[in-house]
Amino acid sequence: MTAAEAARDRPAVVGPDYAVSFGELKARAQGAAVAMSSESGVDDSALTVALMTAVPGLAVAGPKGLADTLSGIRIQAMMVLAEFELV
Repeated sequence: MTAAEAARDRPAVVGPDYAVSFGELKARAQGAAVAMSSESGVDDSALTVALMTAVPGLAVAGPKGLADTLSGIRIQAMMVLAEFELV
C-alpha cells in the first residue's frame, strides 16, 4: 500500500502558501509519466516533473531543494503508513 492509497487527502508537501496532497502528487506524477511515455509508469523522472509543477519555487531551489522536498515526502509517507498499520 502507498501513502496515496492510505491517505489520499493528507499533505505530502506543505509550504507557506501551498499544500500538495499525496493524491494530487500521485495524479500529477501519473500524468507526467504518460506525457513522457514512461513505460515503467511513475518513475523518479515523473515524480520530479510532478513536484516541479506542483511546488512553487522548487525548480529554482536546485538539487538541495529537491532532495529536501523528497526527504520530507518520505517522512510524511512513512507516518501515514505507520498510522494505517496501527488500525
